[in-house]
Amino acid sequence: MVESLHNCNSDKYSNALNSLIELISDYHYLYIRSFLLRVTSAISWTAANINQHTPVLENESVMNLSHRINSCLTLSEARLIMEKAGHEIIILLTGKKENKTEALLKEIVPLIETNYRDPNLSATFIADVLGLSTTYLNRTYRAYKNDSLTNLINTYRLERAAELLNASKTQINLIAENVGFINGGYFFTLFKKYYGLTPREYRSVNRNKM
Repeated sequence: MVESLHNCNSDKYSNALNSLIELISDYHYLYIRSFLLRVTSAISWTAANINQHTPVLENESVMNLSHRINSCLTLSEARLIMEKAGHEIIILLTGKKENKTEALLKEIVPLIETNYRDPNLSATFIADVLGLSTTYLNRTYRAYKNDSLTNLINTYRLERAAELLNASKTQINLIAENVGFINGGYFFTLFKKYYGLTPREYRSVNRNKM
């Protein structure tokens, strides 16, 4: 149950709670009450320590949980109270995690805007700046945006390259280098895939529109 709270998994929490209730249902009343009080204390402690900045313990379903369990007349009533409290905790923690993820993602774009000319810009580069592991950053970004950080970086570079193709007569290979691509062939391949035109064709088509 505690693990399901950490993972914010409501289904696993409900399944674990139901298994627990079934396991102790044939025990003596006093043992059941004592056991449930220990469980609810563990739930409250876990909720308070997963994220100390989340006002979990101020939630109505979580406040005085042990006292409310102690006042229950039936095991079914206790189960309902514990289930509601667990789900409320998960909802609050999930919201907090989403807020943290949004704040993290907001830091990524400015880093790309500032460093896109650097050929070393990558997911690892960004993770190092933010003090995170590359694996965690990549997983978090993909889960939230359904895309990769590499694609985000390349897309930004390609769009800056397109602007330069329209606004200057700079050689295409120099434009590629100017936006962070050290491999001209890779740049041409990505550009054609993104815009449906080679850089030279793109420049020609857009200049004819002017």
